[in-house]
Amino acid sequence: AGPYAVTYIITTAEGCSDSITKNYTFTTYPNLTFNLTGTSPFCAGDSLTVRANGGTNVVWLNDNDTNRTKVFYNATRYRVRAFNGPLCFVEDDDTVVVYPNALVTAFSDTTIYRGGTATLYATGGTTFSWSPAAGLNATTGATVKSTTAQTRNYIVSGTDANGCSDDDTVTVTVIDPPFTRIPNIITP
Repeated sequence: AGPYAVTYIITTAEGCSDSITKNYTFTTYPNLTFNLTGTSPFCAGDSLTVRANGGTNVVWLNDNDTNRTKVFYNATRYRVRAFNGPLCFVEDDDTVVVYPNALVTAFSDTTIYRGGTATLYATGGTTFSWSPAAGLNATTGATVKSTTAQTRNYIVSGTDANGCSDDDTVTVTVIDPPFTRIPNIITP
């Protein structure tokens, strides 16, 4: 970057010479980098904080904001210019992609007799987690079986291929089997 002393020497054919010295300082181009903080992946309803590092000053070209840090809530293409002088700058950009939330659905509220089994299904994700674990044969998977002894609400949390998640609830209602009376005498 300098400073550098540059001397220009002129010599005539007769051997006369003169010189002038000028000092120059060169400005280097800034190295522009981004730090991202927030949820990953960036799903609907989340926020993403982007910090532009490098240069003595920065400007976000979307809105001429000069703060180094911006918070994004929606999909957008952001463009940043970093300066080390009025004519010494670099620009970079990136696109914030927002994935839609998963749409997990648990099917369906059901009633079983005490001691019976209910099969619970979920769709809308690639992985599923069920809670509470009480009465379940497994806590992961799209299909689980419940042999709960009491009425219980199960929450299924699902994550889709983009990494976005959603929850749904299914209720298993437990009832006692009907009482059947067997007579102890038989008449013709």
